Amino acid sequence: MVKATMQRSSTHNPPPLQRQNGRLQACDPCRMRKVSCDHALPVCGRCLRKSRQRECKYTASEVRPRRLTRRISRTSPEAVRSTEAVPSALSPYTPPPSQTRVPNSLSACQQHIPPVTDPGSGYLGSLSHSTVYEEAKNRLSTLHSFQISAPLLNDEAKKANYINSSVLLTPSIRDKWITVLRSVPRPSSCTIRLLTTPNNSGGWVRVAAHRIIKSLDAIFGPSLGIDRSDAQLEKIAQVLTENTLKPLSEDNADANSWIAGFTSHNLRWESIGLLFIFRKNGVLELTSDGTYEEISLDISRTCLELCIELSRIFSCGSSLLLFLLSRKTIMESTIMGYASLSAWRLHADTVALLTFLGIHTDPQQDSSQPNFCQENRKQLASFIFMMDQTFVMFTGRPPLINYRFMFMPLPLDIDDGDFFADEAVVTHSFNGLDANGWNTHGGIYSVSFIRARTICAFIRAELVEVALNKAANISTSTLLDIKSRQISAMRQIPSSLLYKPREILDPKIPSYHILAQLLVQLDHLQNIFILERLLLRQNMLDEGDLLVTSFEMVSLTLTFWSHKDRLLEARNDFEWLLIAYAAPGGGIMCMELLEPTFTGTHPKNDKITRASIIQQLSMLVAFLDWVHPPAPNADLCANCKAVIQHVLDHTLNTTIESTWPPPSLDSLPLDFNFELLDTFSWARG
Repeated sequence: MVKATMQRSSTHNPPPLQRQNGRLQACDPCRMRKVSCDHALPVCGRCLRKSRQRECKYTASEVRPRRLTRRISRTSPEAVRSTEAVPSALSPYTPPPSQTRVPNSLSACQQHIPPVTDPGSGYLGSLSHSTVYEEAKNRLSTLHSFQISAPLLNDEAKKANYINSSVLLTPSIRDKWITVLRSVPRPSSCTIRLLTTPNNSGGWVRVAAHRIIKSLDAIFGPSLGIDRSDAQLEKIAQVLTENTLKPLSEDNADANSWIAGFTSHNLRWESIGLLFIFRKNGVLELTSDGTYEEISLDISRTCLELCIELSRIFSCGSSLLLFLLSRKTIMESTIMGYASLSAWRLHADTVALLTFLGIHTDPQQDSSQPNFCQENRKQLASFIFMMDQTFVMFTGRPPLINYRFMFMPLPLDIDDGDFFADEAVVTHSFNGLDANGWNTHGGIYSVSFIRARTICAFIRAELVEVALNKAANISTSTLLDIKSRQISAMRQIPSSLLYKPREILDPKIPSYHILAQLLVQLDHLQNIFILERLLLRQNMLDEGDLLVTSFEMVSLTLTFWSHKDRLLEARNDFEWLLIAYAAPGGGIMCMELLEPTFTGTHPKNDKITRASIIQQLSMLVAFLDWVHPPAPNADLCANCKAVIQHVLDHTLNTTIESTWPPPSLDSLPLDFNFELLDTFSWARG
């Protein structure tokens, strides 16, 4: 039988083309879209399903010169030298750049990663068991010129296992979809009103939410009115579940076609979850008195979690589900705090799905035209990595993502809105990027904000590795090199993303531009703050740089307080901003008041005097006092405020010669009773 198959393959079709590594050549459409190809002749399966029979052609790749290599014995001097050349655990690392003008190429590790054809198994890397069998299969295809295909599961059989009353009506699953569908706002009387912030992940979220509401109204409108019967909701649940069982397309070039995969008659549980991600001024429902009312935070929190659980039950994961998980993590950290177990667990689930889908190691795109789905995955990977570093700095726990295994390039600085236009608009935006992938017309988009903060996050990951590695033998020169790279990285960031104090007074400049600039600058100062602390731990002479950095961090954070009406979009993040940036800097300023290192004006910043430090700390106390329970970080802010107040009282009511601490402060911990300055054991050593 196999022999007959081989004869038919060789008789009716020419032998398949091969790449230089011996593997079969993918067809031109699959190669351009960077998706797996089954190499079938004369038309591959993917092109057959997409009705691209005319476009499905196999073209030989350009022949590239190969370097001559010779086999090296494991015990030879060459092998020993090659082993010694492996970078150490603390060697410098830079994030993969956005290659806008370099032809497509993969890193050495990615070149050996086999394509995954079964979405149920997820991403399988080069060390997995599948690599050996993939090589054997490719070798067999090379020798015998026929393709081996794995048996596919019957989709109808898979659906039959779920789309029946025995599963949908089980108490655990039924309670989930009943709760969600009863909480969905009436699509005929709700709208989307989103504040524009750098954290809104671009324009596709709002567009998708609008289309989901319209789709619900057109398809299920009468069933989602004020009175909703269980029978009506069960029919809706069946449709949503059946669509969720279908894999979501991840290779769309434009945003409209991708969103069409989970709107209209393709509505799925992830679509419903997207309506519950907005914390403030998101989905608004018209009430009987003619006013709009937003969904309560508790309802959004519960329903988003249930939609994620239903999506996990009926699908193998997608970038859309990964986005929902990342937003649920942010929501949980806002409600319960970054230090809470619930937020940490959700973040771990997000990282798990990121690596399961292989998004952390996505190949670079074709340089001829950017792809929306691929750019969206880049944004997701960058955002989750940035979020991981935020958790590390807040809690002092080890990171869940090792920066050395993040091969995803930075996303291109193209507005998501351009991907809703025609191909000419995308091409124009792509051609307007500089060599580093930044736009050259001064635009600030959500992707611009994510790019800048991710660059700082990669450098911070190196510092975290040093701080948390007790066995690290780090040198002063290495730390100075990291500091130099941080300063150099900020110089490469476009001027539109750099904070300018005068712009906050200009009403013509959008407030979210100011917010993005402030957060990028605070991330930069946080890296410098960590570096200065590490340098002092190396017994380097204190020249006042740490105090200068701390003063700037506190002053910038206080900008959110003094201009809170201008920076309305950041109101929900005030507690986090205080603990993440102001508290560490405030601690250093307190120590300066207790143990002065200069007199008069600071030699490196003439704005810093003893009086200005007292003024800044007094404003910080007022800002901290603004945070009241049940805010997630209210207890931390109260503890920090108490210490600063005692330091100010001591400074203003006693002379420099007085002893410290006074008896009333003996029971008060000077490290704020939480691990901010002591996150990496710096305050005690």
